[in-house]
Amino acid sequence: MFGFSGTLQEDLERYQGVMKVAVREGWQVLGVHEQFERSLTRLVAAGAVDAVIGDFISEAWLGDLPDKIPMVHLGRHLLSDRISAVAVDAAAVGRRAARHLRAAGYKEVYVLAHSGHPASRLQAEAFATETGTDPETLLLRTLEALWQILEKKPGTGPEKKAGTGPVGVFCFSDFQARQVVIGAARRGIVVPNELGVLGVGNRFWDGGAGGLGLSSIPLPQVALGSRAAELLVERLRGQAPRGVRLPPGEVIPRESTLRSDFTGRLQAEVEGVFRGNLAEPPEMEALSRRVGMSRSVFERAFREEVGTTPYARMLDLRLEESQRLLRHTGWSVARIGEVVGYPEPAGFSAFFRRRAGISPSQWREENVSESERRISNSQQ
Repeated sequence: MFGFSGTLQEDLERYQGVMKVAVREGWQVLGVHEQFERSLTRLVAAGAVDAVIGDFISEAWLGDLPDKIPMVHLGRHLLSDRISAVAVDAAAVGRRAARHLRAAGYKEVYVLAHSGHPASRLQAEAFATETGTDPETLLLRTLEALWQILEKKPGTGPEKKAGTGPVGVFCFSDFQARQVVIGAARRGIVVPNELGVLGVGNRFWDGGAGGLGLSSIPLPQVALGSRAAELLVERLRGQAPRGVRLPPGEVIPRESTLRSDFTGRLQAEVEGVFRGNLAEPPEMEALSRRVGMSRSVFERAFREEVGTTPYARMLDLRLEESQRLLRHTGWSVARIGEVVGYPEPAGFSAFFRRRAGISPSQWREENVSESERRISNSQQ
């Protein structure tokens, strides 16, 4: 049984990862969409479920289910050592968020938390450590708390005076970030020059909030589903429960944090476009129009800022993403090549060998742990 949490994009991607292992193992998977916990209790009582993967309410709720049912928690945080679970490394999410906002020039930063959520607390603590700030100083538990801070700043809103610098806010999810962007527009607060907004999830329907591209930290949903299914295989074989954390993707910078006076704006904006379109990156003419320059001026400015050409940087990003996928997913080398822009396996292997010195398969063999390698090999 696979429990859908109600977040469509994440559910579908996780389900895709689960089904890769389910097909291999010969499982029959029942997907439950509505009232997952209530349905699970009923189906377990009827003897219709052999094992479960889902985003469970809490460990206390799981205590009401029979111990004989192998279960894997698939959510934003791990439970105790007694429950097999897979989740994103929340601390790594917080660190990446802090680095991005600081690099974008936001010296005053806050974290808009999800009330009572353990992953939100871990993100905030890591964010505070990275910025050298007291967690209680930067943690905002409600959206209204953010508006109160901004109302006291002399440089934001319709009645602008000499400001004290822009504010950056890191949100627990893209949904929260979208609410911030919309609320800022209603209050006359300019995003991103007065307020930078960073979300989590890279959700398609939240990405165009208020007419702005939303900067976001993508989460490896397919890999999470695959790893959860592999943990379930372990449980069905009688192995002890364990928790696994997977790293998030790199920040995809978009308009919501790319301030006009940010000295690294050109690199951030271009890399954000490339990261979201590695398979079919825009032509240089289209990219230069996007940043408001002629092609020759754009390429010269990019080289001066980054030290290389836009095309060379795009190749760097393709290599970085292919290495991330080789390490953290069970995808075949051919599929990874397609994702990063090489539909022909031979072309991808030649590209990878030129950039890394060895083939993709060799790189995976040398850089992936034994347990990760078993997952990768079983899914190819």
